[in-house]
Amino acid sequence: MAKGYLKFMMLKIISEGDVTGYQIIKRVDQTVGSKPSTGSVYPLLKTMERDGWIEGSTDDGKTVYKVTADGKAQLETHQDHKMDHIMKIHQAITLANETFEGSGQLVFMEQMELLHPMMEEIMDAKHRGVTDEEVGQVLDRARAEISNLKEV
Repeated sequence: MAKGYLKFMMLKIISEGDVTGYQIIKRVDQTVGSKPSTGSVYPLLKTMERDGWIEGSTDDGKTVYKVTADGKAQLETHQDHKMDHIMKIHQAITLANETFEGSGQLVFMEQMELLHPMMEEIMDAKHRGVTDEEVGQVLDRARAEISNLKEV
């Protein structure tokens, strides 16, 4: 995993609640299926602490990290970069779909293009503090409506 992505993933994890370095490693492994090394995680924690993004405090021999106001601001900035990366990935997939369309490859991308605006709205809503449960309720209603289209 690229160091820049790991750094922001770690910052996001810390922003969700106070955690230890070990808990961060476990959470990254659960999220991406690859455990980052301690040689990557702990230097990044020190860098983020030095840059004022997080604060570490020792409790019962363990260092617990929490996000600072500067760290939250970095996450806000990163949100804009995330959208840029998602758009570039989307454009690459669209190009691949257009290239291989005649051979039947990647035809599902047409449906993905229909979902793209909805995914952007979901990310924006999450950014505004909408919960997963609230998004799930809306998606359940949308699935029901789509299912009704089959019956028409």
